[in-house]
Amino acid sequence: MSDAGCRVFWWWFLAMSLTACGGSSVGGGDSGGGGTAPPAGPLVSIALAPANARIGIETTQAFTAVATYQNGSTADISADPGLTWTSSDASVTVSASGVATAVASGAAHIQASLGAVSSSVAVLRVRSRVYVANLNGNTVSVCAITASGDLGTCNTSAAVFDGPTGVAIHPAGTFAYVANQRGRNISYCELRSDGELVGGCNTSAVTLWGPIRVAIDPTGTTLYATALVSGTVQACLILRNGSLGGCREAGSGFDRPTGIALNPGGTRAYITNPSLGTVTHCKVSAGSLTECAVSAGGFSNPRGVVFNSAGTRAYVANDAAVSKCDVQMDGSLAPCTPAASGFNLAYDVALNPTGTKAYVTNSAHDAMSFCPVNADGSFGACTFTTGFRSPYSVALP
Repeated sequence: MSDAGCRVFWWWFLAMSLTACGGSSVGGGDSGGGGTAPPAGPLVSIALAPANARIGIETTQAFTAVATYQNGSTADISADPGLTWTSSDASVTVSASGVATAVASGAAHIQASLGAVSSSVAVLRVRSRVYVANLNGNTVSVCAITASGDLGTCNTSAAVFDGPTGVAIHPAGTFAYVANQRGRNISYCELRSDGELVGGCNTSAVTLWGPIRVAIDPTGTTLYATALVSGTVQACLILRNGSLGGCREAGSGFDRPTGIALNPGGTRAYITNPSLGTVTHCKVSAGSLTECAVSAGGFSNPRGVVFNSAGTRAYVANDAAVSKCDVQMDGSLAPCTPAASGFNLAYDVALNPTGTKAYVTNSAHDAMSFCPVNADGSFGACTFTTGFRSPYSVALP
């Protein structure tokens, strides 16, 4: 073979060798030599994560869609523009990117589809309920929240309480605590995953003199109860099974204390003094109330107090009105101006977690009011739901 022929042969041999070793990008698989991945083949299934989730109203949950192909490979296809997301219930909406938003109490099945392949079903429960203590009925009503914010179906417990004047929900959403003024004790009721009462409630062995309202610290370890007769606030240890391990005096010197609320950080407690028309604020230190001072005055028989989630605004329930107050750096409430009026024995007020919806008791009318909250903290037009029995306290998770 001539020299020229040899050179042509070796160039041909080298090119074929490179192709055989993966030097070409045409076809082939990625075995670490820099080539492209083999075709995945047909889509076999889609799995959603998380498979089960629980959120509050007006909050969101992002879902991830993972595809499995015929060759066993997987890929996150959540952002695939061809993916279609659906929700089975109007309580939950889901965006094109797989982010679900809770708009009302309920539960929904979330699915994603790509072509003819549909995903596994993910269950999303919206655990938002309004809890109402009915003083004259010796019951607690658990009410769903509709998309508009109004109260939906209310399930009322058996008459197992004894003069219920206060209700609070554990931060973990596992128990409801009810103050029994006539019974001089606290009941604790286990909650189902949807927020409804499991069934029978237990009563703590601790005796309190005229417990009116209850509040729970953010860690879920201490329950505070106003004691009307003794003019004190009692601090009770919450055990892991939901029961109360014992109570002690946390603060004294209040005037027929009724309402109590902790700021979101749990660093300050606010107690209403109906006879004086004032609200007292105290620092919370190791379960004790210290450095108490009159926070605001000029109210008309204030019995309930609640904070927005940011801790920047407080609402105080008066007989016929609800006041809104700015929270100052020192914990005091000022200025306080009307948020809404026209109520009839507004003994308590509660807010949803985002602070956009307010719920007010109308004890004299056996009714509850729902009021949308405007950007400035005032209430919009309120609607009424009847069927309660002297509602005295209201709470949301």
